[in-house]
Amino acid sequence: MVDSRILIFPLLGLIGCSQQEEPPLAKSNVVIISIDSLRQDRLGCYGHQPEFAPDLQVSPNIDAVAAAGVVFENAFSTSSWTLPSHAALMTGMDDRGHGVETADRRIDPQHHVLAETLQRNGWSTFGVYSGGFLDPRHGFDRGFKRYLSAMLDANTSSELVKSEQQRLDALSPGIEWTSKRLARLRKIVLRYDASGERVTDRALEMLAESSGPDQPPFFLFAHYFDVHHDYLPELVDPQLARDFDPDYQGQWDGRDWTERAVLGARRERAVGERDLAHIRAMYDGEIHLVDRQLGRLFGYLQEHDLWDNTVVVIVSDHGEEFFEHGGITHARTLHQELLRIPMIIKPASNVNGTGGVRVDNVVGIQNLANTILDLLGLEPLADGTAGSLSALWAQGITSTASGDTRSTGTGVATGTISRLQIISRSGTNIRDAWRDQEFSVLRWLIPNQDSGELHLAKHPITGADATLVYDLRSDPGENHPLPLADTRVAIALERFRRDFDYNEAAASQLTVSSAAECRAPPHTAEELAFLDALGYTSPSSSSEENDVARWTVFPRP
Repeated sequence: MVDSRILIFPLLGLIGCSQQEEPPLAKSNVVIISIDSLRQDRLGCYGHQPEFAPDLQVSPNIDAVAAAGVVFENAFSTSSWTLPSHAALMTGMDDRGHGVETADRRIDPQHHVLAETLQRNGWSTFGVYSGGFLDPRHGFDRGFKRYLSAMLDANTSSELVKSEQQRLDALSPGIEWTSKRLARLRKIVLRYDASGERVTDRALEMLAESSGPDQPPFFLFAHYFDVHHDYLPELVDPQLARDFDPDYQGQWDGRDWTERAVLGARRERAVGERDLAHIRAMYDGEIHLVDRQLGRLFGYLQEHDLWDNTVVVIVSDHGEEFFEHGGITHARTLHQELLRIPMIIKPASNVNGTGGVRVDNVVGIQNLANTILDLLGLEPLADGTAGSLSALWAQGITSTASGDTRSTGTGVATGTISRLQIISRSGTNIRDAWRDQEFSVLRWLIPNQDSGELHLAKHPITGADATLVYDLRSDPGENHPLPLADTRVAIALERFRRDFDYNEAAASQLTVSSAAECRAPPHTAEELAFLDALGYTSPSSSSEENDVARWTVFPRP
């Protein structure tokens, strides 16, 4: 069994915080770690112990940062997939504000982003990513001096796709391999890739080039994709699958999870409870692998005397479902298993009173940009509508607080609103959700094809308007919606309406570009190089892309 203790980076100087009243360091470094598809409840610092290996730590390095920093118990993403949630992270806006809600959008050129602000104020900025939605085509390279991909290069990915093509041709002769179908096959192949080590290698290379006594402060953004399905820790460490589930005798592994776990047009579950538990254990193994890479990164910062003067943020873009609400993976619903995310901040060491603080207030990923700028003593983003969270731990509001703690002191809105727009040829999935500490509301919406206006769908079971309201105090898993006649429903909807109106008012004040200026290029440079390696030098573009999001106005609760 792997001894997780050897993975923890040195903690000298980490626990102690200055007791003197000092302002934040105006020239502290910043590191943001984004771990794609990571559920909050699978980290040790949020109470998780592996089901079949209770003595094995899933996330020792993350847990060490959490023990010395600020842990947000009720942090939520703005959506249940990668693109909009990262746009929220970088712009300080929710999805209604930044508008990057479909795959053909990029961050509005007129909207300010975190990296540009730091670069303009003297920070050396560099980033590395390992998932396609973080590509520069969506505007995520703005403000970065260097912004590198850690995905497989075109030649490697094309060779892997050719091999997979041959396998599929043998199973189903006569497949027509269009450029679009090949691009989709490449995405599946990339799911098998373990890119975490390459992310860390490139991050360390850039740190070595950009840190030193005569260098300006740096901002590093590192995006890790390994936790995303498929769940195959054995590709990196064959022992991990046995460590996290030593007694498993079944035939399931994490490969081809989306294709094997559900069957038929109704997407019925095809995996039993014990096999599903094994898949979750493999998910833990992937988290463990990313945590090892973070140990390397954090260890470098310690060894080069950078740790104490570096703000470290660990966050996820969304969670992952394992049939809690009838489905798998993500980008399908807005239930809590997909929106509740880990969010941990280790300020620079001279910020008073941060060690071991746990904040219970409902917060969002969109709060991070202005929180970081606040810790650095910089002005907030001009159009970032989500305020800083630093006042929460300064006031000592922790998870031991009792009663109604919805008032955060960071603005009028006291809950979080999330949205989901998936527009495809097979149909349209449009939803929104709201939650605070007491209630959550989920709505299913459908467009009028003539007017483009949205209205409430009908619930497939009850036939009533598809508004689901949950009392989180008695039903934290959101399994039993309240009857719409319940008095608690009116309370929840009134709070939702208040925050909805606040967000709409904030969005109405934003300067926005034309739809054409917000449209992302149809292909990434990596996709074009991949297709070129296969002999597709002129892939079609506009016919393979969705229209720019049409339904920006959601009905008022």
